[in-house]
Amino acid sequence: MREMMMEHNIYHDSLIPIDKVKFVEDFYSKKDEVDVKYVMTSALPNSINSLRRYDIYFRETPHPVFKNRYFGLAWQNKQLYIVNADSIDDIVIGMIYDDETDTYHYSSHRHDYKSFKNRVIDGGREYIRGFAYKLFVLKDGKFKERIE
Repeated sequence: MREMMMEHNIYHDSLIPIDKVKFVEDFYSKKDEVDVKYVMTSALPNSINSLRRYDIYFRETPHPVFKNRYFGLAWQNKQLYIVNADSIDDIVIGMIYDDETDTYHYSSHRHDYKSFKNRVIDGGREYIRGFAYKLFVLKDGKFKERIE
């Protein structure tokens, strides 16, 4: 299996408004003194609740206390909370391409069905179901196309 760097746009259906994602990146980058970047919005693999989505962020170096490189943010009872999201690294993600917007789309959780023309993706991190999709691997905070 070969991997190729992802160079196309990816559409993200983030929990935090997309115009606020930069604020979150800047906040955690300044707080932790390391670059933090938004990666995707997704349920976590092997999660008890496969429908709960998190905005997932990546940092190059492990957190000095918790040792994780990925963390997820989600709302619960009007409170923003944080979880370790390292289980997302090295996960295979199916994506479909939308010609009209020149973007790739992924299913963020088990019942998040997406379709464009003759392309379909579903299953989030639980399974990949659909047709005319490509496989990508999330590794070290970057999407790489998986070529078999």
